[in-house]
Amino acid sequence: MFVFNQKKRRNNVIVFIFLIIVISSFFQFVVFQNILLDIYGWHLSQPESIQGGVELLILILAFSLIILIVSPYISLPLVFFLSLLYLKFHQVLVSTIVSYTYMECIIVFGGCILSIFRISRGKNISNYLAYFTVGLSFWSMFAIILSLLGKGTFNDLRILTVILSIFSLLYFLKKKEVPFLMYKIVQLVHSFNRGERILSAFLLSLILVEFAKSNRAIDYDSIWYGLRPEHVLVGPNSFFDNLGLVQFVHYYPKLMELFFIPISGLGDYSFIYAVNTIIFLLLIILIFSFARLLGTSNFEALFLSCLLFSIPAIANMASTAKTDLFTSFFLLLSAYYFLLLLRKPIYYKYIFMIICPLILSLGGKITSFLYVPLLVLGMVLLMFYYIVKDKEKAIKFFGMVKNRVSNFLKFEIVILSSSLFVFVGIFYRTYVLTGYPTFPLLADLWDGIGFELKYPLNKIPQLPGFSGETFTYISRWYNLLFDPKDFPHVINSWTGNLSFYMFVIFMCLLIFRQVKIRNLLLNDFIIFLPWLVSGVISASIFNKGGDGNYYIVPLISTSIIFYVGFTKLKKNLIKTMIYLSLALFIPTQTMITFVSHWSWQWGTDVVNYSLVEKELDDDIRNEKMFQESGLTEIETYIVSKSDKARAVGFGTNEVSEQVLNHLSCRFENINGGLGSAWYGNPEIVSSDVEFLRYLKWAEIDYMIIPKEKIEGYDPVFIVYNHLKKMGGKEIESRDFYLLDISFIKSQIYNID
Repeated sequence: MFVFNQKKRRNNVIVFIFLIIVISSFFQFVVFQNILLDIYGWHLSQPESIQGGVELLILILAFSLIILIVSPYISLPLVFFLSLLYLKFHQVLVSTIVSYTYMECIIVFGGCILSIFRISRGKNISNYLAYFTVGLSFWSMFAIILSLLGKGTFNDLRILTVILSIFSLLYFLKKKEVPFLMYKIVQLVHSFNRGERILSAFLLSLILVEFAKSNRAIDYDSIWYGLRPEHVLVGPNSFFDNLGLVQFVHYYPKLMELFFIPISGLGDYSFIYAVNTIIFLLLIILIFSFARLLGTSNFEALFLSCLLFSIPAIANMASTAKTDLFTSFFLLLSAYYFLLLLRKPIYYKYIFMIICPLILSLGGKITSFLYVPLLVLGMVLLMFYYIVKDKEKAIKFFGMVKNRVSNFLKFEIVILSSSLFVFVGIFYRTYVLTGYPTFPLLADLWDGIGFELKYPLNKIPQLPGFSGETFTYISRWYNLLFDPKDFPHVINSWTGNLSFYMFVIFMCLLIFRQVKIRNLLLNDFIIFLPWLVSGVISASIFNKGGDGNYYIVPLISTSIIFYVGFTKLKKNLIKTMIYLSLALFIPTQTMITFVSHWSWQWGTDVVNYSLVEKELDDDIRNEKMFQESGLTEIETYIVSKSDKARAVGFGTNEVSEQVLNHLSCRFENINGGLGSAWYGNPEIVSSDVEFLRYLKWAEIDYMIIPKEKIEGYDPVFIVYNHLKKMGGKEIESRDFYLLDISFIKSQIYNID
């Protein structure tokens, strides 16, 4: 009987191994065919993809050879030198150094505050994530106070940053400490073995590619509201100024954009992208720390990081000005500290790190309004589980919380208060500009309790629609995971199918009785269940699958659940085969990440490997774009006037509003923008009287219209012709007219 059972178990192992080989191969083959060849086949053949891909491959191989052959004391400087060379060749070295220095200043400032408040700074690299959180919270608090006082311009906030940085550096100089994140990263990497360093080098390569993409990939959303704060965020005094904007994206929570102000307006978009890429680095550190907390080795934690951060929906958000990584970082950081305190109560002084990141996340992407309560629900469910199943751990945790609350230091109250002040300040801005504390989210609620929406904002903008497709959920999920060509905002930020594959392997392990479920899943993962369920439901019902970047938080948390379970397997052969099957996902995901982007730009710039090539070259790129779009004369005229001018106009099929958003003034498009029910208010363009009323309210200086009339907007053209007859100055370019009405504003205001 014993021999029979042994044979049966051996057969199960053989079948299981064969099955995961077949399944993993199927996943890679189908994705390679349907996505890389069918969707991105043309992109793969372009010089930017070919040259950039060869560069990336050489970079990874060079890093690996240096790590394998050269001693650690020499290999790290060599890797650092090659990284700088790569950044220089792609004209992003200056922006990377400046932006990284800015981030270090915030981290050092946060560490200084914790040290002054006598909260142990700790020696783990994860502590630097707390320094960043505290530094950002206090910096934002000071920035909001200055903004409320009318001193929140770019230079004002740069001066604030310099003063806080000098104070922090002098403080640590006196204490003879090295407070920099880079120093800690070097220390950590130096402690790794060669295999761990190779994985670290791969992660570094992914980060370098995102820096390089920042010089090329300007996506629609980023140029719309993220890359031009000098035109659509900050007025003469601060970001509380009304800039006459209608589209609701300009009234989202703007904490991340506020944080980006000191490195904005420096002549190149790559500065903003670089800071977001460094947030990508912080997220990598967080997931590494998360995996280590849950019991994995350094190698296993780094391998998980390679799996996750080669996924396009995560990696390519780094080279955008979108808030997804910013929000995801703080949400996952809160979960990390909750589990840290649950497992290691010795860190009780960091209890504020459960709350502060949650508060700050609400200042980022509005998906946080869903994910924050779901995380709180996960925390409650986990504590309820421990109350029922592990009373001793629950009693210890609640005892620690009770003791900490009853002995709450005034310093910790100050830290929490800073985050709350930032939260109130960010939403007070929305209230000042719109009349609602949040807009468009919860518009019905605010209206119902007595708030009044300001003119000319649309009272209840349209909400994202649910799926109206007729295909079954099975075919829908197959398309999302393996063939997303019919989901435009999924294919350009593809979520991959890694977590689904992990789920399949998990089920195979249970079916073939290779492990018991209680040995595969940690109890702590209950905290992630609400996120997991929300991700599945959202992907099932959102129209066209929604946007791939919506699912970063569920994607990361779900992958952690399954992956950490695999690391607990006792059978080395099965464990090794699972790791090998997972490793196949890395090259496939990396290739898709490289040729795809939210902007639909592929690869990285073709470069000439010159060390004297000009950096900060957005002016050259924009000049070329305006020439191709027939806007040179208009841009030349705008540049000769004030860069604070406000313009409104139309995009066309040939020259989209995305191009017009690059003009050296505040531009807002009418068609599909402020005149639409989706983003703006159609009442504005319903009559010439209403449009003239809008022009007065927004204090418009320029009207930009195409030579070919846009159907459905007769009131706009009537007003244009009327103002032209009143003395407006018309500038003609190849396909557009600009009407300067800035010097007849007084006459316009008197029109009834």
